[in-house]
Amino acid sequence: MNAEARYMAEIDAALRVRGRRRRRFVAECREHLAAASAVRGPDEAVRRFGTVAERVRDFELEVAVGGSRAATVLTAAAVLAVGASTLMMIQAADPGVSAPPGWAVLFFASAQTTAVAVLLAGLRAVAMRDEGGTPADVMLLCRRNSVALGFALVTMFAAGGGVTGSTDVWRILLGPATAAIASIALVRAARLARPHRQDRARTVRAPLDDLTRLARRTAGDRPARGRLSRPSVILVATTLVAAGGAFWWNHLDHGTTAGSGVAAGIESACVLAGFALLGPVLGPHAAPIRRRHALRRTSG
Repeated sequence: MNAEARYMAEIDAALRVRGRRRRRFVAECREHLAAASAVRGPDEAVRRFGTVAERVRDFELEVAVGGSRAATVLTAAAVLAVGASTLMMIQAADPGVSAPPGWAVLFFASAQTTAVAVLLAGLRAVAMRDEGGTPADVMLLCRRNSVALGFALVTMFAAGGGVTGSTDVWRILLGPATAAIASIALVRAARLARPHRQDRARTVRAPLDDLTRLARRTAGDRPARGRLSRPSVILVATTLVAAGGAFWWNHLDHGTTAGSGVAAGIESACVLAGFALLGPVLGPHAAPIRRRHALRRTSG
């Protein structure tokens, strides 16, 4: 077995991608090596072609980036499907039934978390269209989509627990079935990207940075947001908007000023808790402990 055949055998053994893309990649590598071998010889052609690890990593990362972006579209569709199933459950509820406060809080908090996760995933997917992505970016995008799917299902569960009624089974299973399909796509993308990560620390991507990239694409080059991308600024702005929206909504629903204030306080608490617990997962900021360790390593 010469160097060219041995190289191709190693690539074939190392690849985790299956199907048409794998066959096309292997065929292209074989063609390029054959052409180079005819000019420089098998050994020199293999040396110039790069290591097996480099070739496999570049190809699998390309597939993972495309797969994670496609999975984002599937996740958005699955969230809408779960939302549709949830609405059909609510519409089929017994007349005059109102959900207990605990179920209601869980329902609205989960629904808002789902919306935020879908928005963050969409911004990152658009940004990766232009800048490509690292294995850590793929993992971040998969985490955001996973959070969106998980909390969409929690929203549906809260609706089922808060109201009583009956509806067709297919209406209930429509959303979870679509979520399962999106989950398979996420698992495939993460499986390709995870082995190629060099730094196991979670990636931080500020949403306003991704939004700035999107603005540059649509309205020309613009300056970076700078301080607006800080986690503290994002947290304060999000809390104020959420609390104001909760107060206004409750007030329009004929709530008292005190009741609207309580709703705003609950909304603010949910935002703060979500930012603290899910912020490192979704990527707007890093966990405080990891930030301290990073500062110690830098100062050391």
